[in-house]
Amino acid sequence: MVKPVFERLTLTYGDKIYFKVICDQPWNAEGIDLKNEKWNKEREIEQLEEIDIGIMPLSDDQWSRGKCGSKVLQYMAMESATVMSPVGVNTHIVTHSENGLLATTENYWYEQLSKLIENKELRLQICRAGRETVINKYSVSSTKELYLKYLKEIIE
Repeated sequence: MVKPVFERLTLTYGDKIYFKVICDQPWNAEGIDLKNEKWNKEREIEQLEEIDIGIMPLSDDQWSRGKCGSKVLQYMAMESATVMSPVGVNTHIVTHSENGLLATTENYWYEQLSKLIENKELRLQICRAGRETVINKYSVSSTKELYLKYLKEIIE
């Protein structure tokens, strides 16, 4: 889905950018500067620290609509700007142009990623807003009272 976008970005930005893929199987694309890393539970935070922009491209199908959004929350928690498909829970987590960017078509993916590459202030603003979203809505401290309320109800 994003290979043509990566190709266009490579033509536009050359050696100013590279792509890091963290997964179980290496992903190769001719002519694209890729850094493949095998996902490692013990090093996951370290692996994510290097990322300036995290992406989550998804097809709009039943399987993808059932995904939980943990990848986007990880990016946001690590203060990486995010670009993702507006599929499933992603549309509840991300408010476009505030705490992340949403993209559907190949051209839109290219435009959104280019915006973040070219505009450091925008990228940092989205990074900060994403981190704030995770802290305010998805952290243990933000949901503590709700958990305690439910536990109290169960006990009584």
